[in-house]
Amino acid sequence: MTPLPLSNSPFVTWVDEDVFHLVKHRTWRVKESCRGEYVCTSVQFDGKNGTVRLHRFIMNCPKDKHVHHRNGNVFMNVRRNLECVEPGAHTSITNKTRSAKNG
Repeated sequence: MTPLPLSNSPFVTWVDEDVFHLVKHRTWRVKESCRGEYVCTSVQFDGKNGTVRLHRFIMNCPKDKHVHHRNGNVFMNVRRNLECVEPGAHTSITNKTRSAKNG
């Protein structure tokens, strides 16, 4: 695992060593969304601005799937902590995890 600095946070995100050389040249930041915080970078494609989430980049997950952080830590972006799942399954997993933490 290799730490990757975040431009707007004192924290780092962790990536696999073989991924580090692919992502180190980008500026990564923590971005808040309706689903929580994620590590993102800005991109331009066909003249339009957009955002790429680090975990989606690493997993190269199809757009119709979600990427789940197995341990719930969005700063742990190593492959063994990530999995592509169906959206319904992701909602179920996330709700179970939150219930266990709160109950």
